[in-house]
Amino acid sequence: MKRLRARSLSARENGNSVLVTLLLTTAALFAVFLVVDGRQVINAQERAHHLAGEAARIGADQIDAGTVTGQGAAVDPSRAYRAAQTYLAAEGATGTLTVAGNRVTVTTTISAPTTLYPGPVTVQGTASASPEQRVGG
Repeated sequence: MKRLRARSLSARENGNSVLVTLLLTTAALFAVFLVVDGRQVINAQERAHHLAGEAARIGADQIDAGTVTGQGAAVDPSRAYRAAQTYLAAEGATGTLTVAGNRVTVTTTISAPTTLYPGPVTVQGTASASPEQRVGG
C-alpha cells in the first residue's frame, strides 16, 4: 500500500512541473523578445538623432551668398530644405526642417522593425545647427 501511494504523488508532481516549466519557458522567451525589440527601437532612435544632426548641419551649410558680411552669413532656407531632404531621402528617412534666423532644426522620422511587437515602431530625432563663423580661413 505504501508503494502505491508514492506513485500517485509522483504522477501529480510530474504534471505540475511540466506546467511550471512551460510557463517559465514562455516568460523567458517573452523577455528575450522584449529585450530584442527594445534594442531595435533604441538603435532606431539613435539613428534618427544622428540623421537629424547631419541633415541640420548640411542645411546650415547652405549660405545665401548675398548676405555674407563681417557679421556672419544668413542661411538660404530653400537651399537648406532641398539639401537636407536630399540627404534624408538618400538615408531612407523623412523629416521636416525649419529655419529660424541662422538656426536650422531638423526632425527626422524612421521606422524600427520589431520581432514580437506587431508592426514597425516609428521613432523621431531632432537636432539643430547653425553656420560656423571663422575668422582668417
